[in-house]
Amino acid sequence: METDSLEEALRDFDKKAKKEPSPLLEQFLCHVAKTGQTMVPWSQFKNYFLFKLEKVMDDFRASAPEQRASANPNVESVPFEDMKERILKIVKGYNG
Repeated sequence: METDSLEEALRDFDKKAKKEPSPLLEQFLCHVAKTGQTMVPWSQFKNYFLFKLEKVMDDFRASAPEQRASANPNVESVPFEDMKERILKIVKGYNG
């Protein structure tokens, strides 16, 4: 995977009004997950990561819309939307 084409794909993603997955960027995320090598600074791929994270959470919610397990007394019960917002806020605030 070439860094130049990756950077171009990330710039193109940021420019688009309607965000959608990109095969190259999907391949990039798989590469990062497998190797831990980001190849580009966080600031360049943060927006795509946030987009993908939110999509994965929404897909999970669609596949499991109800809480299946009974409440556990030592685990905080947080509604899905609240937890989603917490997670997104943490990632948005991460700069490194």
